[in-house]
Amino acid sequence: MSRSEEIKSYKQSVVVIRTDSAKGTGFIVSEDGLVVTNRHVVDEAKIINVVLPDGRRYAARIAAVSDAADLALIAVDERGLPPLALAKRADADAPEPVYLIGNPLFFSGIVNEGKTVGLRSTAQHSPPMLVLDAPVYKGNSGSPVIGRSGEVIGVVYATANMMIDGTDKKVGLAVPVQWVHELIRGVRSP
Repeated sequence: MSRSEEIKSYKQSVVVIRTDSAKGTGFIVSEDGLVVTNRHVVDEAKIINVVLPDGRRYAARIAAVSDAADLALIAVDERGLPPLALAKRADADAPEPVYLIGNPLFFSGIVNEGKTVGLRSTAQHSPPMLVLDAPVYKGNSGSPVIGRSGEVIGVVYATANMMIDGTDKKVGLAVPVQWVHELIRGVRSP
C-alpha cells in the first residue's frame, strides 16, 4: 500500500509531532506552515517540534485550539510545504473506505486501511464524532482520515468500544473535518 503513488503523495504531508512529553501525528493543511493535530498532543507542552518525512525539523507554536473538539492548529515558519486537501465535510451516510496515515507506537508514516461507520455521539464524546472501523494505536492521534476522494474527512483522536452490527468492537474516533475548517477560519479571519 505504501508503494502506491497516491499514498506516497499523502505521506509527504503527514508529520511527526514531538513535545517534551509526547509523540503524535499531524498533517500540513497550508503551504505557509499550518499543521493540524489534536489538542491533547500539544496541551501543556513547553516545546513543540514538527518533523517532516524528509527529516526537516521545525519549532512550532500553537496557533489555535478548539474548545469543542480535540483539535489544535500549530504553525511553523516555513513556506512551500505540501498540504493535504480537506473535504468540505465528513458525510457519514454510507460506509466509506479510508486511509489513516500516522506515527503509531515507535513507527512513523504507517498507513492503515479501514472504513467509516458513521457519526455518533456518546456521553464521553460530544459533538458527534466520526466512527472508524480501522486500526488505531497510541501515536495515531492527529492522523488524517483520507476518504476515497483523496481529501481529509477527519482527524483521529481516540479509540472506544462500541456496538457495531451487534458486536462490541474497538473503533477509532475522529473529529469531522468541518471542525478543522472552523479552526482555520478563526486563524485566517482578521
